[in-house]
Parts: sequence; structure tokens; C-alpha cells
Amino acid sequence: AKLDSPTDSILYFNSTDVLDTVNFYLKNKGVSNLTVSGVVFNGTYASKYTLVSSLPGAIAPNDSGLFRVTSNPLGRPTKNSEIQLDNVQNATMDISTNDPTKPTFKVSLQSDSPLPVELIGFSSNVNKNNVLLNWSTASELNNKGFEVERKEVNSSWNTVSFVTGKGTSNQTNNYTFEDKNVNTGNLANEVSVGIPKEFALQQNYPNPFNPTTTINFDLPVDAKVNLLIYDVTGRLISEVVNSEFKAGINSVKFNAANFASGIYFYSINISSVTGNFIETKRMVLVK
Repeated sequence: AKLDSPTDSILYFNSTDVLDTVNFYLKNKGVSNLTVSGVVFNGTYASKYTLVSSLPGAIAPNDSGLFRVTSNPLGRPTKNSEIQLDNVQNATMDISTNDPTKPTFKVSLQSDSPLPVELIGFSSNVNKNNVLLNWSTASELNNKGFEVERKEVNSSWNTVSFVTGKGTSNQTNNYTFEDKNVNTGNLANEVSVGIPKEFALQQNYPNPFNPTTTINFDLPVDAKVNLLIYDVTGRLISEVVNSEFKAGINSVKFNAANFASGIYFYSINISSVTGNFIETKRMVLVK
């Protein structure tokens, strides 16, 4: 998930579309009482989270303080009366303490973030001055539709049409659009999924999985990609890729045949000429 700043721990919520409350325990590893003086939520979706328990006060050495945090999807911005489920991990819980070496303990608040559309295929065919676009989706969530854009050489993208989506669907849907009477020359078409406009790490699919799953990531430019897998203890168990990738929607597979059932985390580190990007998501292996 996207982090606003480096964090000391991560707190995961099971769902993005229902109210969910999760317990977080802060352990005092020092030799004197640890006093908690306040909690502040920061980030784009800070209003989505609420501390529903009282501050633990003084925490004795080797003891832990409880923080009960509620994630409320209705606290997120909406569009066309639909809850927006994408990019909802952008918040931290900052815990202020009397520890002089670390006065603020940052907890990244994250949750699975299903994308509106899971694209599984895209193709184009040219017949004289007509361009036929075909694409397919494996699932859709509150998908209003697709903007079809066209770009000619040395020009910007222009919207040429809109194709209505299937709303919410868990079955394969096929779409077709014909761009007619296109001017002679080099051009490109885009159906909301051409070259991505920003870096992104998608939720793996299937999830839960056994033993293989697919992980997609978006690159607006060519970039160096390092994709790592961690277990629940934070131990690195696999390096899936560490190489250069072209701009576009890229896909890699992770085979967990040699690992036990459980929760795992996959983290991507992208380096490019336009900047860097780091994101972490959770996946579940069930054998």
C-alpha cells in the first residue's frame, strides 16, 4: 500500500467496503514506563480512520498498550454516489510518546484495495481507415465505463468515445469499439488502460491463491522494478523480479508451491528517471 512516510509498523483491515475495527498493540521494550500522550491520523484518507479506544496511558516495561482503530469506508470521497475503493491505504496513525529516542511511532493503516476493473486482454486491428479495438475484463466493480482516447503524432490525447461498463460483475465481459474514418498516418488509441498515467501496484489475482498468483503493476515510463515477497514476520522469502521493464501494464507470476499457507506481503520498489515508487500489498496463500 502507498505510505505517506516511512513507518514503524503496519495495521491491516480486512475490507474496504464495510466498517471494520482492528486492534493494534504497542509494546514497551524499554526499562521504564512508556507514556502515550496522543494519537493523530495523517494522510489523504486520515478521516477514514478513528481511534475508538481510550489512550493506554503509562505502559509498563515488556507490557503492551491497546489501540482500537475503526476503518469507515463512508469517510472516503465519493463520485456519482459510489464509494471509491481505489487508493485507500494512504494514511498513518502517529502515536506520540515520552520516548526521547523515538517520540512518534508511525503505523501505516492499510487495507486490500480492489480495482474497479481487472483487465485480461486488449487488442487492435486496422481495416483501411477504421481501427477496431477489443478488450476483456475478468471482473468489474462499480465500473461506469471506459473513455476511449486517440492520439496522433505530436499531439495530445483526445477523447473520441465512451463505452458503458457492466457496473459490478464477477464474470468475463468483452468490449468492442470501432474508430472510423481515421486520418492517414501514425496514431495510437487508448481505452483507459493504455500507458498508465502513474505508478501503481495492483492486487494480486486470484487471492486467496494456490499455489500460483499473478501480480500486475503499472509503469508510465520505463523503469527498474524490484518485487519482493515477505512473510508475516517481515522475513524476506523471495525476490520475484529485479530488472528493467517497459512502460505499460506489466505482469509477473509468483509460485508459492514451496511455502506454507498463510498471509504474505508483496512489496514493489520502482526506480525511474521521473522518480521512485514503493508500495506493499497483502495476499493469502491457502493450500
